[in-house]
Amino acid sequence: MPSWPVLLYSQSWRFVFVRDPGVLGALHEALSPNNAWMKTASEIVVVCGRIEDDCVIKDREYTLFDLGLAAYPRELCGQSSHKG
Repeated sequence: MPSWPVLLYSQSWRFVFVRDPGVLGALHEALSPNNAWMKTASEIVVVCGRIEDDCVIKDREYTLFDLGLAAYPRELCGQSSHKG
């Protein structure tokens, strides 16, 4: 499990690694035009979370913030390995 900090250490995220060509094709249908470059990827990592699994303080939901914190180090690792 990742060890970087998130609000109250809830770690409410899930990573789904999609490699199946049929499922990738379905994901491609959901991409916005600005993300069309992802259609050439052999794998897409989907970061998921549920509001009820994370922290809500005074009607403020932290799920998307925590998902961003969880995904960002993975993106940096991918970029650094891609650049060699």
